[in-house]
Amino acid sequence: MRGRHRIWTLILGSLVATGAAANEVSLTPCPDQFGVTARCGWAEVAENRAAPEGRRIRVRVVVLPSAAAASAEPLVMFPGGPGQATPTLIPLATQAYPRVLEKRDVVLIGQRGSGESNAMHCLTDLASDPERVFGALWPREAIRECHERVLEHADPSEYTTADYVADVAEVLDALGYGKVVLWGGSGGTRTAQAFVREHPERVVAAVLDGVTPIDYRMPLPFSGYAQRAWRRVVADCEAQPGCAAAYPELEADLKRVFDRVEAGPVPTTIARADGAAATVEVRAGDLAYALRGVLYGARTIPRLPAEVHHAAATGDLSYFAQALYDRASALLGGVVAVGLHLSSYCAEDVPRLAGVDVAAETAETFLGGYLVAEYRGACDNWPVTPAAPDWYRDFSSPIPTLLVSGYYDPSTPAEAAEAVRRSFPNSRHVVVRDQSHGAGFTCLRPVVEEFLLSASLTDVADPCSGEPLVFAVDEPSAQE
Repeated sequence: MRGRHRIWTLILGSLVATGAAANEVSLTPCPDQFGVTARCGWAEVAENRAAPEGRRIRVRVVVLPSAAAASAEPLVMFPGGPGQATPTLIPLATQAYPRVLEKRDVVLIGQRGSGESNAMHCLTDLASDPERVFGALWPREAIRECHERVLEHADPSEYTTADYVADVAEVLDALGYGKVVLWGGSGGTRTAQAFVREHPERVVAAVLDGVTPIDYRMPLPFSGYAQRAWRRVVADCEAQPGCAAAYPELEADLKRVFDRVEAGPVPTTIARADGAAATVEVRAGDLAYALRGVLYGARTIPRLPAEVHHAAATGDLSYFAQALYDRASALLGGVVAVGLHLSSYCAEDVPRLAGVDVAAETAETFLGGYLVAEYRGACDNWPVTPAAPDWYRDFSSPIPTLLVSGYYDPSTPAEAAEAVRRSFPNSRHVVVRDQSHGAGFTCLRPVVEEFLLSASLTDVADPCSGEPLVFAVDEPSAQE
């Protein structure tokens, strides 16, 4: 039915949920840049589902056809962020889990507000204007100006996780798919949970990698979890003779670094994306957010003790400034649609921080209340309608579910996955000891791939070594 080289023209049937008229959706060969056999098209949906006669928007649809004559239940993949463009998951599907395509189509449905799906982009000039990366995560004036521009083509209140879930169900119907297997990464795990809750009859199995609970109240938990990740680095360094000898006072080193930036902005030099040097000023919030970003990666964590010690000994913050610039200019400058990101946070998370004693919740952490203050300030300039209380309701699903966590993850650690596990009693949770965010793409990859093929927990095992990361004790890169 779904041949590998067929061009599909599919009729979008009666959309009962919105009362919308029928629409035609065509899938044709995708542009060559994807590097795989794929079909691309568009689906048109009502922006405001309570007013289907109003503005309609297009969302991108990409289907990677399976090699099988008839696909089993397709794999639907949800991106992170929120705000990551869904087609960016194509390399993950084709390179990390290629065997899935032997059996299942892979379906990628753009999240409204991202990528080519009526995107709400802000702060896209960070790479060429590095000074904007420092001083504030969300520059208030820039966010306010972006909101005004976005209103010309979108209503930011209609770009929530609930809206995305409804779009996905609608498009799956249009494509003729019934039951599905789900994969969600990071922020996409929240989307996957919501889809299971809203459409329990449709889901066969799910993988949640870097689990974000629906009722997480982001960004409040990030301070405590990032501090815990840092302390795990310190503890593991102390347990490794070479690291312990080279950096015997890591906690004191980090305190010295923060004492310096808290006394006032520290100028340092970074390399822009075009190779030119730029002088920037690092403040306490910048340093804290940079450190959290380094903790995201199993490739960057091994150098962290050396870089913290170097910064404490010399006052040189170039490593952390460069890390902050590189991450912000890549993610916020295009990969993540900032407007969609804020529409989600400002509707689903930040309103639930009202009345919270943030100082008490974030005490004794290097991030402190920085992220909460930044998101509150951004949401003041990105007005949306708060999610209804029903959005946070509990649920329970019997589907086989594989949850994946990285031991060092500073934002979606194992504790978050265990909280979600209450909703999935038929689940297995694997914590990968030498990984951080996105642990399902490393030593656990064959296990995740097999689960996506079989939709069964029977053969799920932990093939990973259980060893901590090994920390570098040579000269830090900041001195190179």
